Amino acid sequence: MQDIREYLLGVIAAACICAIVTKIPGKSSFPGVVIKLIAGIFMLLSLVSPLTDVRLKPISVITDVSRQANEITASAEDSTRESIAQIIKERTQAYILDKAESLGADLSVEITLSEDSIPTPVGVSISGNISPYSKKILSQTIAQDLGIDTEAQIWN
Repeated sequence: MQDIREYLLGVIAAACICAIVTKIPGKSSFPGVVIKLIAGIFMLLSLVSPLTDVRLKPISVITDVSRQANEITASAEDSTRESIAQIIKERTQAYILDKAESLGADLSVEITLSEDSIPTPVGVSISGNISPYSKKILSQTIAQDLGIDTEAQIWN
């Protein structure tokens, strides 16, 4: 508060000095124009003098906020990717287990996903009791419907 008071007193004093100095010479004389120009520059410097005391600390605050925002964004992206991956895994497993159940098989399924931003199923590990014929049908269904090649299907 003291700084604002000093600033206002300085501006008022500069305005008073400028008013007095500009009244001394005549109205249209060349020295009068020069004095008015100098008084205007003096007044301008008085007004902007606090700007010379501005510290660059706010810039560091902006940098910190920007860094924190980037960290939060990265964390949210990771969390979203993990959630999407979990949903894709669960739905793919449910699909395969549903098809296996319709073929009379009792299986357990583990899905492998790609590392893309939107993960896709790239492999599957299947174990349990299944007949050779049902295994062939299920393997073809997985390849056609889910795009997991027979080479990426591991049967135990």
